Amino acid sequence: MMVPKGTADGSGLLEERTRSALPRRPPASKFDLKSFLASMDFLPQAILVLDAGNNIVAANPAMEALLGKDSAGFRNKKCWEFVHGSDAAGRPAECPCSPMRCTGKNETVELPIESTGSWAVAGCTPIYDRQGELEYIIHAFTDISERRRVETELAGCLAEKDLLLKEVHHRTKNNMITVLSLISLQAHSTCNGEAAAVLKAAEDRMKGLVLLYERLSKSETYHELPVAEYLSPLIDQIAAAFPESAFVRVEKSLGDFVLDVKTLQLLGIIVNELLTNTMKHAFLGRDRGTISVSATRIGSRNRITVRDDGNGLPETEDPSYSEGFGLFLVSGLVDQLKGSLRIERENGTAFILEF
Repeated sequence: MMVPKGTADGSGLLEERTRSALPRRPPASKFDLKSFLASMDFLPQAILVLDAGNNIVAANPAMEALLGKDSAGFRNKKCWEFVHGSDAAGRPAECPCSPMRCTGKNETVELPIESTGSWAVAGCTPIYDRQGELEYIIHAFTDISERRRVETELAGCLAEKDLLLKEVHHRTKNNMITVLSLISLQAHSTCNGEAAAVLKAAEDRMKGLVLLYERLSKSETYHELPVAEYLSPLIDQIAAAFPESAFVRVEKSLGDFVLDVKTLQLLGIIVNELLTNTMKHAFLGRDRGTISVSATRIGSRNRITVRDDGNGLPETEDPSYSEGFGLFLVSGLVDQLKGSLRIERENGTAFILEF
């Protein structure tokens, strides 16, 4: 262990200037340096004792082991020369001594130990004399190399998991495209008009799911998406499939909140059914119309609205009791979302989903 000695010639002026710039503190009890130096050799934590000018007074064996250096040659030298290497140009930016001199209290940072390739949490605790002036700095280091190693391994595992999840989404999309092609082929080969219509409806629903997994495969998270990123192209895709899109204007007001994959799957099918129903029936006998689709988050609740200024839904039509498969499907999916669906019939029709 190093023993305290007087400062080198000419350092007194620098030390005085450093001390005068530090925050003053109320008078403190006398710090017993000799007793502290005698006990710190037995501490498992790596410790440097510095004077007010950041010159090394003492280092314990744990400090020498952490750095892989003998401290004997660094007596009265700056702490960063010992910790970061003799070629370090002044106090490194990550050194906790800098914020400590601003706040006047204990500060900690994580920093690399270049001499051994390890990492440590470094802390600086000021010790004041009875006049409230900085007298010593206890520079303590805790080795966190193992924790950093585990964190790096976990980050690697998470990256691998994300890569696998991306591949799963990509393969799911490709499998859906295969099924979509088979459904389309069957729809075009059947002579039964009713069967063809059923197959076409199934094809449209499948297209919405293909779009979702295509977006997920390009996402950075792979398990969630902003609502607007999925619903906006889905709405355009659905509307474009109808001849009525030539005279029906579709307006979108979609919030940028995020939903998970399972919720988006259900939501995509619901929007597909409501928008398809609107395009088919709302503007019969008319040569113009407007559909507006909005998605908003209010507190912890989400609201999706599909509104039109068309002919209006008959009072007798209720999704919960509809004989049509589309609205019956919507009712079941709303239950899965643990949500509610209400209908407004003023100046057209509005389907309002909340969950």
